[in-house]
Amino acid sequence: MSATKLPASWTLEKLEALTPKSRFALLENVKNSRAYAQDDLDRLVAAVLEAGPIIDQTAMKSDNPMLHRMHEIINSPTGKSACISATEKGLPALAGIEPVIVLELGDQYRSTYMATVEAGGFVGRLMRDLNYERIGQKAMPENSVAKTASVWRKRH
Repeated sequence: MSATKLPASWTLEKLEALTPKSRFALLENVKNSRAYAQDDLDRLVAAVLEAGPIIDQTAMKSDNPMLHRMHEIINSPTGKSACISATEKGLPALAGIEPVIVLELGDQYRSTYMATVEAGGFVGRLMRDLNYERIGQKAMPENSVAKTASVWRKRH
């Protein structure tokens, strides 16, 4: 993400330093902003989502068992492999692992507010740890729970 140019003076490091509530407030403020071009807005929103947890009154708490299970699934050897495989096919990394998440968590994942956002955040941190950089966002495959997710490429 460090190679991605963010609008204004935002950097991934600054976004990671914000509290979860501050990241949520920033997200709410920029989602419908007319101060930035749409491409800049998309990059900033994606960076905020990848920078860490986002907490409002309806978000999942950090001690939520489903949140912990999603983290385990995504960071498992199967999860890493699925995210990389999807990326190599030009799909969002989340597209590779989301079927496993749905299989294991079912309706709990489908109906929990912010579950897809949290899953995308976990995948983003995983992909950066695996030396990938975010290059944009794409629609998820048909029948996915998440609507869109980040696409990645290996850093050179």
